[in-house]
Amino acid sequence: MLNINMPGNVKDIINVLQDKGYEAYAVGGCVRDAVLGKEPHDWDITTSALPEKIKELFSKTVDTGIEHGTVTVIMNGEGYEVTTYRIDGKYKDGRHPESVTFTPSLTEDLKRRDFTINAMAYNESEGLVDLFGGIGDIEKKKITCVGNPVDRFNEDALRILRAVRFAGTLGFDIEENTLKACSTVGKRLELVSRERIQVELDKLITSDHPEKIEIAWNVGIMEYIVPELNFGNGIEDSACGKIKGSVAGKVEKSRGYEDRKFIIDMLKVTENNHYVRWAALLSVFTRDEVRRILKGLKFDNKTVKYVSSMVERFRGEAEFKTKAEVNAEAEIKSETRAKAEAEIKSETRAKAEAEVKEKGEFNVEAKAIHGFPRTDEEIRFTVYKMGDEIFSLYLELVQGYAKLAYQKTNIKANMEANMEADTDEKDEKFDFTDVEARFGRITEDEAKEVKKRYKDIRDRGECTDLKSLDITGEDVINLGYRGKEVGEVLKYLLIEVLKKPELNNKSDLIKIIEDYRGL
Repeated sequence: MLNINMPGNVKDIINVLQDKGYEAYAVGGCVRDAVLGKEPHDWDITTSALPEKIKELFSKTVDTGIEHGTVTVIMNGEGYEVTTYRIDGKYKDGRHPESVTFTPSLTEDLKRRDFTINAMAYNESEGLVDLFGGIGDIEKKKITCVGNPVDRFNEDALRILRAVRFAGTLGFDIEENTLKACSTVGKRLELVSRERIQVELDKLITSDHPEKIEIAWNVGIMEYIVPELNFGNGIEDSACGKIKGSVAGKVEKSRGYEDRKFIIDMLKVTENNHYVRWAALLSVFTRDEVRRILKGLKFDNKTVKYVSSMVERFRGEAEFKTKAEVNAEAEIKSETRAKAEAEIKSETRAKAEAEVKEKGEFNVEAKAIHGFPRTDEEIRFTVYKMGDEIFSLYLELVQGYAKLAYQKTNIKANMEANMEADTDEKDEKFDFTDVEARFGRITEDEAKEVKKRYKDIRDRGECTDLKSLDITGEDVINLGYRGKEVGEVLKYLLIEVLKKPELNNKSDLIKIIEDYRGL
């Protein structure tokens, strides 16, 4: 018999209920995780006892969802949700049952649950109760609905996205009929709040298998999750899910499809961090588009700021081109192209510097606005513009991009070397022009070198913001400056220190002010 090591508080709650003649089990995700060898985050308990009886048996309880049969029992300072066996009524809003009916049957309670892996119960006296094949689906690594998947998704549309999310967090595939139902009932996701979409999507892309998000494209539900990502659509054979006789037919490799593959690849290679993964997911959008998408998903202001800032700078380095643009560039000799790019960069820099001068000499130099910083000075300027935390996260995004570039260029080289021996494969899986368009700008060594330089800058305590200047606004006021002039002088001093960090001492800074005044 399978033995699950339940926490002492959970055992005590179950024992109290059983001693009074009621059935009681740990149920749902905690049982699933325990079977998988993972540490459950929460332990939920299901019982035949009615809510009023639960409250009678325990000295401290909270009515967290008593209308649906849920009472939180406080045991040794920790809360545990204890829910009466129930049968759900009709779901008219696509999320919640209009009514519930309490039942003495554990079977009826487990039947209402979403997936077989979440419909298992356990206690020490009876062991595991698995009425719907949850263990078998765990062994097969399948996400399977309890009963008819169309019915389960019609009851609660969020279950569609939860199926995709569990595929990512567990590394499972979605069972064929369940996958088909995701497509059939997908439009009902419109009934789900943006906040709930955000939570599930965040868990998915910060999972160990963020690439499973491709299922959302494959089954045609992306337009209801993040409409702006609704490109490169259709159903195709893939590791994430396969539907034969697909709704949309085989995916045509349009630019949208290439962007979609780029996003999936970026998610796979970037650090598992909330901000970095969202930047990877939205890396093909402009800063304003990113802000609009994140606000639409009801994200907090910090996430909106961090992700949009990272993507804005990242797009300055990683340019996205169509096949037509790449093919046109391929006709130009490499020397000519390099010269042309140098001229364009020079013109861009000159234009940016002119804009800076128009706004006043105290503004940060143009080099801090464009491109990937490589020198210490460029790094300091960029940290000033982005802030330490955002810049650190941005470097993780770039390092992922560099890693992906390395992978793709090596794939390209290997495929070209084996082209004659493997003519049937050609570029079906990896488009040469797409690789050429998107990768090769930053090497892994370059990305690592910049991370090292940045660490050295921090270790040396070099100034990258106004707060770190060895002079205060009061000092500047004592030198005779007033009003806006104080801030302008401090910014001017910061720019000088960003260029030469050794100048960040009060005597040198006062001398710079005096020299400036003498101009």
